[in-house]
Order: sequence, then structure tokens, then C-alpha cells
Amino acid sequence: MAHEPRPQPPRRRLFWKQSPLNLAHEGVPLWAQTWGIPVLAVSLALLLTLTLEPFLQPTIFAFFYAAVAISAWAGGLGSGLLAAGLSLVGINYFLIAPMHSFAIAGFGSLVQM
Repeated sequence: MAHEPRPQPPRRRLFWKQSPLNLAHEGVPLWAQTWGIPVLAVSLALLLTLTLEPFLQPTIFAFFYAAVAISAWAGGLGSGLLAAGLSLVGINYFLIAPMHSFAIAGFGSLVQM
């Protein structure tokens, strides 16, 4: 009598979209893929933006767009939303006047975000 392998249960996701990037076989835990990638991507975007700000003057938010897109692709909807929220906080605090404050100067600053 041959022993048949039991079917594996489907991977649980917190949101609807299944990620095309599956790092579980590489030893990366699901929580790190879902929540770690957005934090790293937005941190890298902020670091690059602050470093290269004089060269990026017309569009200083380009790295943040990429961070949100990569996070959403790698981890799904929840990761994309987390990256968007972290980007909003980072942009408001570090790049929009008044600097190093969460205050919004006016409607123009709100539209710029």
C-alpha cells in the first residue's frame, strides 16, 4: 500500500492578491516579505531622494513611486498600501515645507503630496 502525500493547504494572504514574488522557498518568512519589503523600499527611496535632491528638482517623488510599485508587486495590496502610507509620512516630514514637521503649510502642500 503506497502512502500518498497529503495536499498542502493554500498560503494564507492578508489581502486579495497573491504575490508573484514567492520568497518562502528562499527562507524568507511571509511577514518579512509582506511588511519588510515596503519598509526597506521606502527607506531606500527616502535616502536616495535626500541624497540626490538637487538633481531631482522637477520630480523629487520618483523614487517613492517606484517603492510603492515594487512593494505592491512583491507583497500584494497590503504591502502597497503600507508603502504608500510610509511614503506620505516621509515626504511630509522630510521634503515638504515646513521641514521636520508634520504640519501642512496650506492647500498647495496638500495637493503636492
